[in-house]
Amino acid sequence: MHRFFLNAPLAENANEALLSGEEQHHLVSVLRLGPGDRAVLTDPAGTVCEAEIVENTDEGTLFRIIERMPPETENTRVRITLFQGVPKGSKSDLIVQKGTELGISAFVPFYSKRSVVRPSGSDSKKRQRLQRIAREAAKQSGRVFVPEVSEFVPFAALEEAFRPFDAVLLAYENENNIRLKDLLQEMPRDRDLSVAVIVGPEGGFEDAETVRLALWGAKLFTFGRRILRTETAGIAAAAQINYEFDEG
Repeated sequence: MHRFFLNAPLAENANEALLSGEEQHHLVSVLRLGPGDRAVLTDPAGTVCEAEIVENTDEGTLFRIIERMPPETENTRVRITLFQGVPKGSKSDLIVQKGTELGISAFVPFYSKRSVVRPSGSDSKKRQRLQRIAREAAKQSGRVFVPEVSEFVPFAALEEAFRPFDAVLLAYENENNIRLKDLLQEMPRDRDLSVAVIVGPEGGFEDAETVRLALWGAKLFTFGRRILRTETAGIAAAAQINYEFDEG
């Protein structure tokens, strides 16, 4: 049964739901569902219900709620946010798609000195495309929530962005001793954690940027003998974090 994400929480006693925006467009134009077809709806609070289509209108698809199911959670002990240096071409698509499948909760694209791609007026459209990719990947992988793709931000904005996290981890090609596993084993296991993973663009970070990241609380780590591409590093880090905390 197809699953769709609602934009707003369902009222406690609601017996109807309206699906709008891109989700409704996909339902009507791609899947060609109509009155009588059923689907699973999930709202931003994790409420899940089975519902039947009443009608498709210009405002959205109206569903009649048939059965409410117990609220779902992703039961994850580690919330991962990937701070990704903006790469060239379609690499961001791969990063968001595979990162969503691996449980990454949010993506923050940023620009630094060696970014091949520079800020442009099309960043908003890029973000919208990446958010669509995250939504489709969340459906495919059975995620309860769709990861958020933030606005593209400048390097300087990272200092403030790191403050809420329990740990900030930086994949750095010139680190020779400290492995990601070493840092993960130092983390507590008796509570939920929020972890920021930083991956630079194709050209890496300038030395001054690495120093600033360390001053802002980032701990540098190596993947070992292999230097990973920018589109691989965040995915590899998420997989290792999942393994270390028995998330996958």
